[in-house]
Amino acid sequence: MKKLDLERLSLKLDHRALRLTYPDEVEYLLPDQVFHTDKDAYLKRQSYKQFISAPLETRTLGKWLRCLSAYQPEYQVLPKYRYPSAGGLYPVQTYFSVKPGGVNGVEAGLYYYHPLKHRLVQIQVGHTLPDELFGFKHKQIVQQAAFYIFLVGKMDAIEPIYGEYSRDFSMMEAGYMGQLLMEEGTDNGIGLCPMGHLGGIEKYRDLFQFDDNHIFLHCFIGGSISPEQTKRWGSVTDAPKSEDQVNSLTEFLMQKLPYYMVPSLFNILDSIPLTVNGKVDREQLSSIQGKNVGLFREIALPRTETEKKLIDILQEIFQIREIGINQTFFELGGDSLLAVRLLSRIQEIFQLELSLRVLFEKKTILDLAKYIDVLEGAIEFSGTEAVEEGAL
Repeated sequence: MKKLDLERLSLKLDHRALRLTYPDEVEYLLPDQVFHTDKDAYLKRQSYKQFISAPLETRTLGKWLRCLSAYQPEYQVLPKYRYPSAGGLYPVQTYFSVKPGGVNGVEAGLYYYHPLKHRLVQIQVGHTLPDELFGFKHKQIVQQAAFYIFLVGKMDAIEPIYGEYSRDFSMMEAGYMGQLLMEEGTDNGIGLCPMGHLGGIEKYRDLFQFDDNHIFLHCFIGGSISPEQTKRWGSVTDAPKSEDQVNSLTEFLMQKLPYYMVPSLFNILDSIPLTVNGKVDREQLSSIQGKNVGLFREIALPRTETEKKLIDILQEIFQIREIGINQTFFELGGDSLLAVRLLSRIQEIFQLELSLRVLFEKKTILDLAKYIDVLEGAIEFSGTEAVEEGAL
């Protein structure tokens, strides 16, 4: 989990989009609270970041894309769609980049989905967009994908009516289409991962045979999913290990907090309890028993004499056998009382009087050992100088 991911998670947990409510405000409890337990409805709209290797069948693809197709009612001039559009103009087009072997019976290449004919119209044979377009972060998803979807606005189909608002209305339409595609996809064994706008896509306009009226709006990575994936959140292989989560959280907090305030133990929960106002329920949170996970690192063994002596002291104080020089005093469970004991033992062993501040500044045992070596070296050097000056 990277710094940006942690900041995004922090922002999500703040629930800033929820309006603040106050005790004196009138609230009406709405009936049918059961939807909170009906997780199937929510699972249908999840993003998939892992696909199985099985190619899509053409029949499955066709059944799924029916959600975007037009329906011509009897005695009606204009067709109807399952999603709304500003003024009923429907300026957003759907394009596919099918990867080799992604869909049985469909050659690799670029296609336009024709909603009136319910057909894939071939634009380019064999030409597919490179995986690098989606960036290194999404490398695994892209390699497993069967196809990419691009929602593209045809501006001359809407600008004569809506002018400067045309792009906004087209983006809204792309959102409606995306929601429909994701929910219908789950029912057909197709998973989608929304990618938003891709900065490098503009240089491929010629492959799509676009003119100046076309603008890229939205993109999805798609592929086959198993029935098991539709019954859980995310994927097993995508879920980070507890140790990785803790290490990432620790690194993130070290940039935000004084080192001595960074926790050495985390309680991993399945979910965060919320109040009726959508805020974190701290009272309930304190009573929940989760999975306690500490900071995980491979133990780095001591190499120098100073490092070995410090490890011996810490093993004596904490009654812990395995301590590495890459660990910290506070990570091991140190507090102010134990800090006094440590400083006292250092003074006894090394004949050095260190302040409590040193434990905060020299974060790891390795750092502390180097600091002690520097001090001892300086003392010895000063002593040698005094002898030589006296001799002169």
